Amino acid sequence: MKLFSYLLVACAGLSLFACNTEDEVPAVDTGKTKSVVLKIEGVTPMPTTKAIDAATTNTTMTLKDVKIVFYNQSDNKIYRIVELESGDADWASITGSGVVYHNLSQLVDAVLIVGNYKGKAITWTDAGTIKSSKLDASGENTEPAPSNDSKDYVTLFDDDKTLTISTTTPDPDPEHAVLLDAVLTLKPLVARFEIGNIQCSNLNEALYASFRLEGIGLIDFNRKVDLGTGIAELPRLGITVPTPSTAPYILPPLTSPVPSGQYAFGDELSAIAWSYEPIGNIVMDDSTDIYNPDLGAVTGGGKYAFNFFPGNPAGTTRGFPNIKLILNNVTPLDPLVTVPFNNVTTISFAETTLTATAGHIYQINLIFKEVNIGPWDPTAVICVNVVVTVQPWTIHQLNPTYY
Repeated sequence: MKLFSYLLVACAGLSLFACNTEDEVPAVDTGKTKSVVLKIEGVTPMPTTKAIDAATTNTTMTLKDVKIVFYNQSDNKIYRIVELESGDADWASITGSGVVYHNLSQLVDAVLIVGNYKGKAITWTDAGTIKSSKLDASGENTEPAPSNDSKDYVTLFDDDKTLTISTTTPDPDPEHAVLLDAVLTLKPLVARFEIGNIQCSNLNEALYASFRLEGIGLIDFNRKVDLGTGIAELPRLGITVPTPSTAPYILPPLTSPVPSGQYAFGDELSAIAWSYEPIGNIVMDDSTDIYNPDLGAVTGGGKYAFNFFPGNPAGTTRGFPNIKLILNNVTPLDPLVTVPFNNVTTISFAETTLTATAGHIYQINLIFKEVNIGPWDPTAVICVNVVVTVQPWTIHQLNPTYY
């Protein structure tokens, strides 16, 4: 299902379109100029929801601003850049009947568009540097006003290198203008977890009298992705010490001091702070307790949300990060038992037909057993039931295992 359809139809000064008369002298003045009308479809007003709120039901993504780049493929040289945001005079036209951009260089043979580009680490020197820019996951987890929802300002991208002579638009001036058609679909580079219904289910022998939920976050995730290709930069950042051991990895909570280049899980001042949400020591003392953010220990409702870059589909996680819960005050039923650990971690998603895909929301209910409470970096893998539902944005079913 296409989330956004962006139609570029080249034409010259049709009265039904708004016109942008910004002139630019062609680089080589030996032929016809080009005029392009840009039309954006599928854009709706920004919803007003919170980052940790009810599960997503509206599948439309929000577009706040766009940067349109007309360039030449042979050398990636840019011949015009157009910037628009939702409050501009041309916005209503560009999302309706279209805006005509006149006098483009005859060397223009491709168009790329970046949506929601402001504040993102993109190099605009030429088309090549734009497409090779590395997006950081932290920039895809911001919560902009007015919605304060991290799903409303993810970066969107597309690139059309096959502009063709128009067959859909009347040609009012064939002697002086070349008319071209191009079709682009802006796509996100992230997928999204919305995690709720955290429950400890005593399906086996009860082991603990109570514990407290302290926090939830991601491990084994991609930190950066290539804007033009959507390919994630490996290796993924996880809790296992990589080879060589100087590569970054995630240390247990409250580790101090943290070596340079490493990260402590749950450190809200670190570069990966976006990947962790404190829960606030919620008491879980009964196998029927279900915790949802903002709603307390009740069924239904809230979700913890994380946007992530899919990648490494050949691995056991099929491109998904893993999820880790931090517990404290874990109290055994047997007072003689010592509990030297307090973590629950997913190790993989067992659904064999599903691979993490950008533009999909994975709504997850976490149901783990008391036997899944274990050390920070366990070796035993135990299956635990997790129910997931996903949206296009799209919504799915996942079955992770825990350890």
